[in-house]
Amino acid sequence: MKKYVLAGFVLFFGLVALLVLQFNQDRESARYPGAIPLSSHNNYSGLPFEYRWDDTYLTTDGFTEVYNWYSVKYQLGAESRANDRCILLDGTNEQRLGRRTISVILCNTQDGQMAFVTRSTVLDGRAGLMAGIRDIQAFIAPNSIPASQ
Repeated sequence: MKKYVLAGFVLFFGLVALLVLQFNQDRESARYPGAIPLSSHNNYSGLPFEYRWDDTYLTTDGFTEVYNWYSVKYQLGAESRANDRCILLDGTNEQRLGRRTISVILCNTQDGQMAFVTRSTVLDGRAGLMAGIRDIQAFIAPNSIPASQ
């Protein structure tokens, strides 16, 4: 019996480690090849249903090359807005488990191209899970949940 419990723990922590590695690889994928990371911000306050990553990178590669890389990688298409030496690319991509909104502000600076990348991910299943939680709460304490929820 102890062998099965130990195997269960090993399996669980192995899966958690794989999930963390995948998460980090996904985070790093927004970095233009060879770009220098300047800043990074995480917003995990919406977990387990949503999270947001904000990253800033600097590269000396040409503006058009960087623009094309982000445009093709995230299927962002033509810029949605331009202002002086900066353009905004944005779009939404459906994924296996949810939806990701991506915006890239690309600016031509005296030091090279700065890419400000924001990726917000919303995982599917939130509405169904929240409805299930309200049903359980209503079953346990039927008069404690307001009708507006």
